[in-house]
Parts: sequence; structure tokens; C-alpha cells
Amino acid sequence: MIRVLTFFVLLCFSTVNSLMAKELPYNPAANAKQQIAQALSVAKQQDKLLLIAFGANWCPDCVALDKAVNKGQLAELIKTHFITLKIDIGRWDNNMDIVQQYGNPVKKGIPSIVVVSTDNKVLFATKGGQLASARNMGDENFYSFFNSLSKLKTQAIP
Repeated sequence: MIRVLTFFVLLCFSTVNSLMAKELPYNPAANAKQQIAQALSVAKQQDKLLLIAFGANWCPDCVALDKAVNKGQLAELIKTHFITLKIDIGRWDNNMDIVQQYGNPVKKGIPSIVVVSTDNKVLFATKGGQLASARNMGDENFYSFFNSLSKLKTQAIP
């Protein structure tokens, strides 16, 4: 009986862990440099901008942003105009070299985003903490914000 109970507890713990891992938007173990190279290649092939989100799983605003960009009309807008990539910054101790490469957009809070062209030039960065209170923004504000960013592509082409 104890063996069955122990097995059941371990099975439940394993299942909960795997379900939680799937729900977390940022992967601290990912090779961000490799992901950027791959995402830039896909963006070039699909003629889209690269949208990089810097954040962490412990951050409620980062989780709120991730949920918002993956539903409804906003998800369609983003899918149409961007290749997206999420980069974990941990507790400001993971991938900070990449954060610096893009001008330190996390300086005033996370989540932070950077929009880059297919040749990896920064077109926009949230250096003013524009998304640091994402959980309070609401769907309309998110849509308006990302809709304005979707127009960067046409502005970047001479």
C-alpha cells in the first residue's frame, strides 16, 4: 500500500511539474544566441520583423504579456507581422550580454521588448519601461501598442 501511495504521489508531482513547465513562457536553459540566429533567419525568409521579449517566469507582468499576445486579435496581428522570441533574464543574471547587445531595454523593468529588422538592427526598444505594468494594460492597449510597432517595417524600408 505504501509503495502504491508513493508511486501515486510521485506520478502526481511529475505530472504537475510537466504541466507547469509547459505554461511558463521563458526557458532559462535555452541558448538565446542560437535562438536569435534562427529567428532572424525565419524573419528574413518570411519578410517579418523579429520581436524579442525579455522577461522571467517569476514576473507577473511578463506572464500577463505572454498571455495577452497569444490570444485573439492581438495574436493574429503579431503572427502576421512578427517572428517572436522570448528570452529569459532570470533575476537579472541570465542572458544579460544579449540584453546589453540590444541597448539594455530591461533597465526600467520587465517585460521589455525589442523589435529588430532582418539584419538585426534595433527599430524599437522599450527603454522607458512601457510594458513594466503589463498586467494592468488591457487588451485594447496591448493591441494599439503592437499595432503601432507593426508599422515599423514599412518605415524601415527606404
